[in-house]
Amino acid sequence: MIQIVEKRQDISTQKISVILNSYYIYPEFFFNANRNIRIHMSTVKRKILVVDDSTTNVVLLEAVFSSKGYMILTALSAIEAFSIIKKEKPAIVLLDLNMPEISGFDFLAQLKANEETADIPVVIVSALVDELNINRALSMGATAFINKPIDIPVLLNTVSGLLQIQNT
Repeated sequence: MIQIVEKRQDISTQKISVILNSYYIYPEFFFNANRNIRIHMSTVKRKILVVDDSTTNVVLLEAVFSSKGYMILTALSAIEAFSIIKKEKPAIVLLDLNMPEISGFDFLAQLKANEETADIPVVIVSALVDELNINRALSMGATAFINKPIDIPVLLNTVSGLLQIQNT
């Protein structure tokens, strides 16, 4: 459910950081093309699954996204992530590649091979930033690749942009 919180004509375009389709997006709000309807993103409770074996990274991403109004699901392993996905299909997955037991690459391959989960966008958030790993992840179906250490504004804009594309 999207709640319109305010109509305005005097919105500064300098604060707008991403343009996608007919919506102007920045971390907390998006506007229609005429910039006269402002919709607060916290009223849109989209589920984001964070899959990372580092508790520090999980806590960081959970704090960042929950403060922006997203519902956060967390998994410290691919096995735990598959269990969560069976119960609650997330709108997007943030995935680390370097994990024990089942790597992020293997998780991505299994996710994309399943008809029920193949359409879930996956944003890789990883320190494995050489060209080979980036190309491999993208060719396997990842939607975007964000380097660690994480540039929070870039990650927020990437996620909000992908979720807006899903809404159209």
